[in-house]
Amino acid sequence: MECEYCGKKEAYGFTCHYCGKRFCSEHKIPEMHNCPHISLVSKPANPGKRIKKSPIERVNDAIFWMDKDKRVKKY
Repeated sequence: MECEYCGKKEAYGFTCHYCGKRFCSEHKIPEMHNCPHISLVSKPANPGKRIKKSPIERVNDAIFWMDKDKRVKKY
């Protein structure tokens, strides 16, 4: 497989999900090969802001995901 950006040959290549071209491990992400469809790459809404949860909320979320039978949040 030959990288379409730098021409480097590798045994295994990566296909970009946005432009469909094949790249080496160094250029596999859209930002590294100047992907023409980079505008389609999703970005976090608030990259600097983290949502803080209380310990009780975190426990309730964990109980919700561990309850495989009902998938109902318990309080």
